[in-house]
Amino acid sequence: MYKGETIDTTLERIARAELGLTIDPRDKILVGQFTRKFKIELNRQDLSIAYLINLTTTQGIRLNAGHFSEYTQVTKAVLRPTGSMYAYYFKKYQELSKGNFHGKV
Repeated sequence: MYKGETIDTTLERIARAELGLTIDPRDKILVGQFTRKFKIELNRQDLSIAYLINLTTTQGIRLNAGHFSEYTQVTKAVLRPTGSMYAYYFKKYQELSKGNFHGKV
């Protein structure tokens, strides 16, 4: 999140820049927050927040090739190995949507 950005404008920027998607974040659903301290990186602490956003169009995902080479859509089980933050968010997503999100939960 950049200084001066709102959560909604941050979500719009990231979706556009990283996935090539145009989103409407007004109906976002908070999935959760995750905090982690990294012992090997000078005690760096990260805070991440995840939101669930319904895509109302059939836009195709266009990955930012500078950051991603491929993606996999997962709805039923966490792929292994998966970092603790991603496993946490996936579990929360499943609790919210029963693995099949097609609108407001």
